[in-house]
Amino acid sequence: AGEIRDTKFPGARLAVVVPEEGL
Repeated sequence: AGEIRDTKFPGARLAVVVPEEGL
């Protein structure tokens, strides 16, 4: 996965890394 960005939404961090994993 790419870099996990510190967003204002806790779930948003997962949303950034999950798609790159090929969910």
